[in-house]
Amino acid sequence: MPPLEGQDEPLKKMEKLLTSFMARPDAAPFLEPVDWRGLELFDYPEIVTKMMDLGTIKRKLERQQYGTAWECQQDIKLVWSNCMSYNAEGSELWMVAKSFNRKFEDKFRRIKQEFDVGEDLVDEQEEEEDDEDDKESDEDDEEEEEEFADGGDVSGGETSNKGRSSGGGGPSLDAKAQLAANLILLHGMELGHVMSILEQECPQALESVPDLDNEGSTTKSKSNNNHHSHTAIPDRVEIVMDALDGAVFTKISQYAAEKAMGRKKGLVDDPPLEDVSGKRKRKQR
Repeated sequence: MPPLEGQDEPLKKMEKLLTSFMARPDAAPFLEPVDWRGLELFDYPEIVTKMMDLGTIKRKLERQQYGTAWECQQDIKLVWSNCMSYNAEGSELWMVAKSFNRKFEDKFRRIKQEFDVGEDLVDEQEEEEDDEDDKESDEDDEEEEEEFADGGDVSGGETSNKGRSSGGGGPSLDAKAQLAANLILLHGMELGHVMSILEQECPQALESVPDLDNEGSTTKSKSNNNHHSHTAIPDRVEIVMDALDGAVFTKISQYAAEKAMGRKKGLVDDPPLEDVSGKRKRKQR
């Protein structure tokens, strides 16, 4: 739909904000739709029922397919929430998505203070749709309300990650997100060095994730609102940020920051090698 009255300027602000996020190096996993078939993430559409990515949002803005800035921000937040729903809490991508979500909310709050972002208009449209549904079938409405009530708390407040917590004096969320973003930029030998440090000094921060090719060996676990699998035949490893102790966190943060900065400046030019820490299939939400 074309922008509703008074939404042209807020939507321009949203497009500018979106472009700034897309320009970040650590936003790469969120720029295009998740190739869940190619990555063999066959449980992805079961967990993420409404897929979204920043590139799709950008194209919708360019084609004027948002009526309000509020609708646009809902899609942007969906990108982060999808990632956090699919990836294990405390994992690299989970931390990046959580940091992006917080930063986006701060930026959007400023736009909302300056403009009418159309939240009331969206609410009115939803109320009209609800009224039409009421007329069609009261019985169907009751069933839908029961289903919604059953799943309404899925995205509720934060939970602990299997009892792991960095504590009040641990690294900040921004520090964890920065480490996650730097790790994504590392090549195979560099990641191997990080994994070696963790194996020797902080093995509890390493968590195996399943080989989805081994059919029948995987069981689902959805505790703490995380949708990930565990298998008796570990094939890949994820770093659980909340399980890192302070000294190890500082050591690998400094190493990853040095390598990532060198690569951005063109000072590091080693060829990409196979990731000895495991080929991470979970590239997105």
